[in-house]
Amino acid sequence: MRRVYGSAVAALHRPFMAGTCRVKPPQCLGEFAVDFTSPIGMGACGSVFAGRHLETNCEVAIKTMSRALLTAEAGGPQVEAGIKNESEVFERVLLDGGMPHPNVVEVMGFFDGQITEATEKGLKLCHDELADESVHYFVMELLEGGSLQDHLDQHGAMKEDEAQQLTRSLCEGLASLHEKGIVHRDVKPGNVLFRKTCGSTHGDIDLQGPKLIDFSHAVIMPAEGILTGESGTRGYVAPEILADKGYGPKCDVFSLGCVLHAMLTGGRLPKRHARVGMVTRLPSSVSPE
Repeated sequence: MRRVYGSAVAALHRPFMAGTCRVKPPQCLGEFAVDFTSPIGMGACGSVFAGRHLETNCEVAIKTMSRALLTAEAGGPQVEAGIKNESEVFERVLLDGGMPHPNVVEVMGFFDGQITEATEKGLKLCHDELADESVHYFVMELLEGGSLQDHLDQHGAMKEDEAQQLTRSLCEGLASLHEKGIVHRDVKPGNVLFRKTCGSTHGDIDLQGPKLIDFSHAVIMPAEGILTGESGTRGYVAPEILADKGYGPKCDVFSLGCVLHAMLTGGRLPKRHARVGMVTRLPSSVSPE
């Protein structure tokens, strides 16, 4: 049976906005035309494809997650955790009756269905023996301006004022997530996307419009206010996470500081991240404060 996550909320929720499009939360893959032959983004837990909402012609991005789509780099528990995390964050965001934040990717909705629906449209499986598995779809706005990592690779270090503008915008995006009780846990240049635009001296990015994406590592803060478990990307992850300490939203602030360092150095990571063991041996007195 197909599940439509957050469907009880969806009927009361504002329509998804993308440019001038107004789209109701989606119910199934049949509402979209999707090019499954050419992913626009790939990660350990899923791939992202460009799509078009048939009723409104609104362009969207559709993230697919399933064990049948796993690459060799990812494991079943990893993708299952990613599906759980992304679903819970989408649910929390959809519950919010306010307007979406300009520095966080706008989510449209999420649902699951039989994987044969997607393979008939060209989706290739990594594991044919799992063809009976369901596939989970996460629909959001389409961002075609590339990632911050792309721009650092192409253009090198940013000017200080440009990095300052981007950091301020990303701080505001993170603050909006934290206000909803969401901790991202994987803030890095590859998880910052831009709309396709012109007018920046650093390539063609909108310095005031970076968007935080990818909630496969994100979690909802528990009532006790302490998170546990490792998460994040080497070079950007906060030391309290690597040291197996309890942590909270401030881990995202540390990661953003590493992103700022990358902006100013053209993507080079701090040298102290060269060996993770140096971080995991931090004394117990060290705290994110």
